[in-house]
Amino acid sequence: GGDGQASPTLGGLLGLSNARLGSVKTRFEGLCLLSLLVSGSSTETFGQNCLAWLRSLQHLIQSQDPPPTMELAVLVLRDLLEYSCQLPELARDIGTNHIPGLLTSLLALKPECQVSALEGSKACMLFYPRACGSLRGKLATFFLAHVDAETPHLQQLACDCYALLPSLGAGFAQGLKYTECWEQQVHCLLATLHSLLGTLYEGAETEPLQYEGPGMEIPLPAPEEGQTNFLLHLKLRFAGLARCLCKMLSNEFPAPVTVPVHDILGLICRTLNISSKNIVSDQPCPPQGFAQRPPPTCEGRGPSPGLPFLVVKHLSRGVCFGWGFGGTLPGVCPTSLMLGLSSLLGRP
Repeated sequence: GGDGQASPTLGGLLGLSNARLGSVKTRFEGLCLLSLLVSGSSTETFGQNCLAWLRSLQHLIQSQDPPPTMELAVLVLRDLLEYSCQLPELARDIGTNHIPGLLTSLLALKPECQVSALEGSKACMLFYPRACGSLRGKLATFFLAHVDAETPHLQQLACDCYALLPSLGAGFAQGLKYTECWEQQVHCLLATLHSLLGTLYEGAETEPLQYEGPGMEIPLPAPEEGQTNFLLHLKLRFAGLARCLCKMLSNEFPAPVTVPVHDILGLICRTLNISSKNIVSDQPCPPQGFAQRPPPTCEGRGPSPGLPFLVVKHLSRGVCFGWGFGGTLPGVCPTSLMLGLSSLLGRP
């Protein structure tokens, strides 16, 4: 008797959800019902309806609905991807036929839905990393465009996503491709951070340590013509890329990698050499390349001397968390490094 009553009830919910999703006025209500169905269905029911639900979600994302609807749609999408990746046959179908199109739709969301675009992309990369490999370049460009966002949550999401890029696509034998991508991305971040540090504190450093690793600077868009807050912009960019590096050091990774410990320590030491004593704060001087731009709007303040110390705190923590990835520094243990950096920062 119980089973006989459950089936019509489930069928009614499925039909009601589909009907609500089909109308703009009731779409949010339909998503609420779909959320219950995705999380509460049996494996059999989920397997039978998953692809139809996924198509409905992709159609909704393409419809450019208001931000609250998009946010809920991405939450449902995350649950659906998390459950479906555990069902091999279904996961193969979704990975091959749906993830690339879904990512393309997410990247095309309007500006006010960028948080949803990042959340959805992050879910795709976490649960279907292999299927995202063909869009690695477009994803990298999208994430880098938001690592200097002024909104903390948006910046954090962009950094989280950028740190996942090396795990996308096929890893080949023993994950060699993953290892190569991870190490290349870390070195490119280090090269770019050194360059930004030199621009932010030009003239304030005495004999700065130079990066001599194999990484190339990441091609980032220059500040817009006439932009008056370029110092703030560069500060946010530096902090965002440092977050990316920290996430890569602390995240689990599917292949063994070698952490460039000496290069990271070089960045930390260079940062520690910058203090308020050697920063002229009463008459800001624009960095090289910005001489023809209007003066910054920070009204008599140069780059914040607190930025380097914040970055060192996070970087040192990242080095310690990432020690298990193969990085070695003879004679120095992570605990000693952390204690030393903490004492330099004046923190217990």
